[in-house]
This record gives sequence, C-alpha cells and structure tokens, in this order.
Amino acid sequence: MNRPLIIVDIDGVLNPWPYQRPAGLLAGRVRWTDRRQVRVNYNPAHGRMLTGLAERHDAELVWGTMWQADANRFGRLVGLQLPVIPISRTGLRSYDMGEYKARSIVPWTGGRPFVWFDDEADAAEAATRLAEPGQLFRVVTVDDGTGLTEADVAEADRFLSGLRAGSTA
Repeated sequence: MNRPLIIVDIDGVLNPWPYQRPAGLLAGRVRWTDRRQVRVNYNPAHGRMLTGLAERHDAELVWGTMWQADANRFGRLVGLQLPVIPISRTGLRSYDMGEYKARSIVPWTGGRPFVWFDDEADAAEAATRLAEPGQLFRVVTVDDGTGLTEADVAEADRFLSGLRAGSTA
C-alpha cells in the first residue's frame, strides 16, 4: 500500500474563525510574504497531535490550504513545517471552497489513501466525485468555530488504522 497522506487546512481547522478567541487557544499574528499581518487563533498542541497521528500510521503530513507559500509561516506557531499542495486559483468562488480546493488536492494525491482535515461542508462530496476509482480517503469535517479537536484526530486515527487492517470502518 502507498504511504497515506494527512492533508491539513489552516483556516477553520488550525485557525478557528470566531472573533472571540475560543477557550484554550492563543492569539497571534502571522506576516504573509506580501507583508500583510493576519490575526490568528491557534493551539500549539495541534502540531504534536498531527505529528503523532502521522508517526503512528507512517503517513505524510502536507498542507492543503489557500495559505499556499505562507502556510509554514503559520506552521511555526504549532510546530509544523510541511510540503504545500499547490491550489489553483482558477474559477475561485467563495461559496464552494471545498469543491474548489478538492479540484487541486485530490488529483495531487495520485491515488494514495488520504485523510483531509477541512472545515468546508462540500469538501467530502467533492472528494468523492474526484477520487480515483477505489481510492481510500476520509474527509474529517472540522467545526470552524472550535477548530481541530481530539475527536477529529480520533476519527482520522480510526480510518488510518482501518487501512492497515484492510478495512476503512
């Protein structure tokens, strides 16, 4: 079996959306390459949670985010420096962001099994349409108001364990 991928979005997953910072998260600023600063909420433990998941399943962690080249600037806050899946900006519409990202992310996987942490409700449906026949994957839809939780990681853990056991229950 090909080494599985763990694909991680930033906004809504590692950077929850509310203007009021959720309990347990830190506030910070990230300077983008164009010199703008972006206010973020983050949990430094997220990096350890995700690297632990990847290590348990010999999986490769990658960014699947509109942050593109700036993803690793945010990643410093949570201890992640990862390869970035290039996401085309062609045809971008804000109301179908999961579909839009899936058009770049799913083909990039090359048929490898993957777990994708994203907050967009349409990401799972889009991945289902775009995946190669027989490709195994799970989109874990993260609540964008709270961000990544231990329950989200546990869902991914069960899926990845199923790959090793020969099922995806």
